[in-house]
Amino acid sequence: FLKLLLSNTKPDTVATVNMLRTSISQFKSKMIEFGGNIVEFNEYVRGIEAALSSYGETADELLINVILAYEEVEDSIFVAYIQHRRSMWEEDKTNLDLDSLMNNSENKYKVAVKTGKWKAPTKSETEALPPVMDYLEGVIPASGFLVGDTLSLADIAVASPFVNAEHAGVKPDAAKYPKLAAWVAAMHERPSFATWIRRERKMLGLG
Repeated sequence: FLKLLLSNTKPDTVATVNMLRTSISQFKSKMIEFGGNIVEFNEYVRGIEAALSSYGETADELLINVILAYEEVEDSIFVAYIQHRRSMWEEDKTNLDLDSLMNNSENKYKVAVKTGKWKAPTKSETEALPPVMDYLEGVIPASGFLVGDTLSLADIAVASPFVNAEHAGVKPDAAKYPKLAAWVAAMHERPSFATWIRRERKMLGLG
């Protein structure tokens, strides 16, 4: 009877462990589902970790997937902190363990929420960028190109900084800057931009 019970239990155990590991690979979408709430996300992660432990399993991929999920948060200061920690870890300049990362990240989240600074616009977003975006919104011609009717160095020079801005989670508000947002999107969809943007986002762990 015991042998029969074990034979019936093992497939269920394997299936459950596989399901848990699949959940780890979906942390990024889970973070979006939680609306960037670090406390709720961390509770979910700890639940997955505890469930795996109950089956005598561990998951080395937990750390990198937690990092990738944190980088999905719409708070540029928090994301910059995570990317710095990740960079130092990947360059072997510092150790990084899951518990300390999650605890520190949760503390930063709680402090930012309490002080009203969570997802608050940065100084560049509130002071430096708006005048530039206002100007560009007013000068982008119907042709879709800044000079003449074809792509020029002017288009490349102006569109390039917006690539880095988007990596940091900042892009023109389509409701406020419809022409600029459409122009930036069109420029970045061109093969000369799109290929490098994909490579950079992959290198930065942004998907």
